[in-house]
Amino acid sequence: MIPETLTPSRLVLPSERPPVRVEAPHAPSFRRELYAWWQLGLLLLLVGWGRVTGRSSAAGYGRR
Repeated sequence: MIPETLTPSRLVLPSERPPVRVEAPHAPSFRRELYAWWQLGLLLLLVGWGRVTGRSSAAGYGRR
């Protein structure tokens, strides 16, 4: 057991703590969602272009 002299004291008493406010999360903005879809589409386009031109390979993806 830890001796009483080494036990830390409380910084704030539980009765002195302010209440915690709980709020509903905000919905993501339309721009953020649009950007995510844009990034996904760009990735699919680049992967597709690599397959069409024959430049895609597992080693190439590993290097990138």
